[in-house]
Amino acid sequence: MSDNTTATLDGANFESGVDPVSKIFESVADSVSEIDARDRHQKALHHVKNSTILAMTAGMIPIPVADLVAITAIQLRMLQKLTKEYDLKFSKEIVQSLIASLVGGSASTAAGLGLASVLKGVPMIGQAAGVIGTSTMAGFFTYAVGMTFLHHFKSGGDLLSFKPEQMKAYFQSEMERGREVVKRLRSEKLPSRAEQASEIDALTKQVSEMAGKMEAMMAVMSANDSKVGLG
Repeated sequence: MSDNTTATLDGANFESGVDPVSKIFESVADSVSEIDARDRHQKALHHVKNSTILAMTAGMIPIPVADLVAITAIQLRMLQKLTKEYDLKFSKEIVQSLIASLVGGSASTAAGLGLASVLKGVPMIGQAAGVIGTSTMAGFFTYAVGMTFLHHFKSGGDLLSFKPEQMKAYFQSEMERGREVVKRLRSEKLPSRAEQASEIDALTKQVSEMAGKMEAMMAVMSANDSKVGLG
């Protein structure tokens, strides 16, 4: 091919707006963006898995209701990490409201989790059944919550654009998948009994501290009410 032909072709390339060098940079930028997206997604999945395992551990807290408080705290922390991973604003109040609305279509599961927790107050058989039941349901429930929000964030959404009614079908499917995930996690090498006991002790301590603060607040409110009554 002659130099004139090459020059003509090069000229045609630039005249048509095709810059080979720019194309290379665009290709590299796209590749980097895809790698970043995959890396972000893998980190988010890691947060969901860890939170699922931690929720299963929290489900073994022997104190009724205290386990539910710990599980709720774990889910909030999980969503805080997911929003941070996707550079989104986190709001505890909004997240609590969204989870409550999302769970509205799974009232039986929420009720079952509550019942399993209450069973821990029944000596012997009730306590054993309560621990197993709460741990299992806490696991797949937390998994479903995490994966539902992760799906929304990955699609470009944030907390303000999350529509619980539109996500309930997806949440239900993740609940079913979560049951299998929990079974698989139980068969994997989970934290040792000593490590689990340590996690449970830490969670129990946090819950006890929260309960103590609530009692103190109630005492102050009661004292204020009494003063108002005396006045």
